[in-house]
Amino acid sequence: MTRARGELEQQLLDLLRTAPEPMTARRLTDALDGEPLALNTVLTVLERLRSKGELSRSGNRAVGYRYRACRSAADHTVDTMLAALVETSDRASALVAFAGRLDEADTDLLQRVLDERRRPGERPSDE
Repeated sequence: MTRARGELEQQLLDLLRTAPEPMTARRLTDALDGEPLALNTVLTVLERLRSKGELSRSGNRAVGYRYRACRSAADHTVDTMLAALVETSDRASALVAFAGRLDEADTDLLQRVLDERRRPGERPSDE
């Protein structure tokens, strides 16, 4: 069974974003779900993610590099959403369409955050 394009990158990022400390390629390889992979394959993907700015690396080759995610999953999502808005020719329509597809809980949360942002220094009331 082969992995879908980008699946290994996503699995590695998920592992590193939830890890309490940086991890070596060997530990990451052992922690991966699915078909066993060669250490070189994991190292190649880790270095590719590092070159994209998704990971940082510490340590040295002799004792093994340790990798850490540079951003949380939430920060990654925010950056992706903002990049999509920059690329659209009609930002207002995209925002309206996005807001219109949110469920009630997400709409309520977004409304509370926007209300708090409009009233700096004022504490939100618990209704």
